[in-house]
Amino acid sequence: MKNGIAFFIMLFVALQVNGQGKAPAKESSCYDDWYSVFRSRGANPVADGTHQVVIGVRKEGSSKCFAGKVDVKGGLIVPPVLIENVDGTFETLGTDYQLTPAYKTAAATDLFKIVNGMSVTALSTDQEEVKVFFINSIKEKPKARKAAAGPPPGSM
Repeated sequence: MKNGIAFFIMLFVALQVNGQGKAPAKESSCYDDWYSVFRSRGANPVADGTHQVVIGVRKEGSSKCFAGKVDVKGGLIVPPVLIENVDGTFETLGTDYQLTPAYKTAAATDLFKIVNGMSVTALSTDQEEVKVFFINSIKEKPKARKAAAGPPPGSM
């Protein structure tokens, strides 16, 4: 009987310790992932022309990202920003997202600025944060350094 009680106590303690192991992993957010890549690696200047972009939309910790394209002239986005549909056609971003600057001090013209390969954050009428990422302007990932071998045995 004592062995049975001791076994159940040990099992209970083991389950408690095991249950306190790892915290649940934070859900990945495509918006945050793209933002993090641009912040850590930086971006080359965005040249004039038509560019493939990712349009990130975030609200209250969840996000959606869409493929799109946009024209750039003089370092500024030339509206409209287009979202790609699954059939390969494009629609204007304003169809679903009416945008205003996210920060009260920003002017509406600031929505067209490109900083470090990203647009300025805008707000939709539903208070969603919207950012355009110029995915082809991300700087290359830094190359890893090759470690040198140690001295040959017996040379010291």
